Amino acid sequence: MGLFPYIGGDGQFIKVLKNYLVKSNIFIELFGGAGTATLYVAENRLANKIIWNDLDDLIYAAFYVVKYYPEQIWTIQKILNSISRFIEKDERIKVKKMLQKIRYALDKGIVKDIVKKGIWTIVYYHACHCWRSGPMLRWVDFPDRYKSIYKYLFKYHQLLQNVEIYNCDYKEILEKYINNDDVLIYIDPPHTGKHYYRVENVNLHKLARYLENPRAKILVKASLQDKPLLELEKRGFKRIDVKFTLNTSHKKEGLTYILLKNY
Repeated sequence: MGLFPYIGGDGQFIKVLKNYLVKSNIFIELFGGAGTATLYVAENRLANKIIWNDLDDLIYAAFYVVKYYPEQIWTIQKILNSISRFIEKDERIKVKKMLQKIRYALDKGIVKDIVKKGIWTIVYYHACHCWRSGPMLRWVDFPDRYKSIYKYLFKYHQLLQNVEIYNCDYKEILEKYINNDDVLIYIDPPHTGKHYYRVENVNLHKLARYLENPRAKILVKASLQDKPLLELEKRGFKRIDVKFTLNTSHKKEGLTYILLKNY
């Protein structure tokens, strides 16, 4: 689950995370990314109001397209089906060069239209393993992987009709909702030492200070390197250490995450 494959493996981690996504009047995914938690909450009707937010304008554009322009989902499927036919080495080199140009145009703001930004952002994340590391193509070992992409993106389109999507600084959201009792805020920020994100300007010390005395329910996902967030345990948050195996097409990777919650 998730609009596209994204850093951290939340599409698989949701099997663990769902145990802590309790019912609430309002659910907020503060650093939205691929929206795994948001889509799970929407599908299971765990909140009356659902808010997804991300400061990355390209990721926001991707959600904008799926929410408001479902007819473009066919365009996304056609592009991915088309490029996944190129399996031979020379063909893959040409596709990589094309994707690198697309990434450059998106990164530099050359693409202005939000619909085009959204389409190509979804294509890139589905086609390549990571935004920052360069286009390592996903379909080489699984050339049929995009056959059903329309089906699940259209399902997410339907779920997003019950979700408010925002592209703003996390502090704006926190200041509005952190002192509301019947709110659950899920916080999975860019993690310390990981340089795969396009937007990395989150000061974890400041974020932790916002979380010192909230009335809202707070659920934080942290890595072992996110020291300011781990200090929340001293302020009454319960710490849950989770060992998690991320299965990729090339390997299994053992990860350790820490969940911190105040409810």
